[in-house]
Amino acid sequence: MSKYSAAASAVLALSLLAVPGLTQEEEAAPVTAEGTQTVDPAALPSGEACDYPVDLLWHREPTEGDAPWAMGVSVKNKSSGQQVPGLSEPHFRLLLDGVQASTDAPFKVNQSARAFLSAETPEGEAPRTGVDPINYDVYFAVDMTASMGGEIQVEGAKAATKLNFALRVVRALVLPAKQGASALFDDQDRVYISGFTSRLETGFMDSTTTDRNKILEALNDMNSVETTGDSAALYASVMHNLTNIQARATEYSSSEKKREAVLIVLTDSFNGMDLEGRRSLRTCDKNDPLTDQVQQAIFDTQKATDGNLKVYFLGIGSESEPKYYSQSEPPNRRCRITTVEKETLDGRSLRVVGNPEITRGGYYANDNPRALMSFVQGQFEALKSAYEVQYKAPEGVSRPRSFQVIVSVGEKVCTDLEVLASNIIPTARAKGVDTTASEVAVFLAGLLITLLFVPRSLSNLVTLGGGGGSAPARKKKKRKRRK
Repeated sequence: MSKYSAAASAVLALSLLAVPGLTQEEEAAPVTAEGTQTVDPAALPSGEACDYPVDLLWHREPTEGDAPWAMGVSVKNKSSGQQVPGLSEPHFRLLLDGVQASTDAPFKVNQSARAFLSAETPEGEAPRTGVDPINYDVYFAVDMTASMGGEIQVEGAKAATKLNFALRVVRALVLPAKQGASALFDDQDRVYISGFTSRLETGFMDSTTTDRNKILEALNDMNSVETTGDSAALYASVMHNLTNIQARATEYSSSEKKREAVLIVLTDSFNGMDLEGRRSLRTCDKNDPLTDQVQQAIFDTQKATDGNLKVYFLGIGSESEPKYYSQSEPPNRRCRITTVEKETLDGRSLRVVGNPEITRGGYYANDNPRALMSFVQGQFEALKSAYEVQYKAPEGVSRPRSFQVIVSVGEKVCTDLEVLASNIIPTARAKGVDTTASEVAVFLAGLLITLLFVPRSLSNLVTLGGGGGSAPARKKKKRKRRK
């Protein structure tokens, strides 16, 4: 394998554009404080002062047994309004009454749509839900080479060609399963579908559209075409779609339009053609310089769209290492593309062009096309799902009055704090009264003392006859008259 050239090195060095979402570099720099300590809430930013605002949605403390305590936490990307996906235990720190909860078991962080549903809704407000505020333009590039005509068996479904299953994935992502339902990409999202054999197959749609009838028509037309060709114009198809995306780059880079481009490639093949789709490649090593160029093109498109691009490479099949081919080592000169692609996916190259640090999507392979669909769905559902955190209360803290969560995304740190109101002396809330809350509290305390102690004191004085009180008068005896 080549060293993926200076272009690839430059891409990796510059891969962390100011793009929405969580990158691997940001994952590598969590808050690392250990032990118990007191944190001044005023020392950390919160709310809109943060690039990634944190919202403590709810907290739950079990009253019996050793069940873990729990907390719901929203972590948004302020620039997109989406949830930040992919956070884990090292990114969270919890403090109860200023004492840090242990990060040992049962400390656990999961992203779940239920985290919003568990939040109590204040009176007069709409229920909190996970909403993805971004509209998408989704570009599909579907492999239509001869190998995609081979039948596969998927549990729960009749045997069908790989192309047919690939088109089912597309349909499930953009068309609702039944009336009234909503697909992952709804009717506010635009779709463009193209394919590739040994050349580009772009006659199914003219441009992106929200018209679901046109999308369904394109899928039906593609399903009726006979698969053909041994050499896949895979990279040429990727370049074709990236060119279309760059032509609309100003729409995606606009902060007001809130629109993002998504490219989803479904294939079971090695790339077997040059970037123009004109000349076939024979040996595996011929792909290395083309892989570098495609990676650079993805990087350039990220830059043009201000990072509002996601690219997914979905491999229908599995990885292996047949003779002359390695998933990690440079290819042998005897490695023939048309021979080895019958036995394995080119994970070595697809992992490079699908590098999530650059694509903000990734590469995923599976024999079951439904798993490929779930991979994409899971990533987009994460953009509107908050976090559930399970933990154990710090030693000695049983009924905390304050709950604080601190979240780090890269070098950015944000916090949210909830302090419970006292349940002993309620805060006075009277309109048109100048008396302060502290003055009311002192008054109520004095009144409480009076009610508790003064009646008892008066009773004691009467009983003891002291303190200036008068004794009860004696009854006079009546004298008998003499007769």
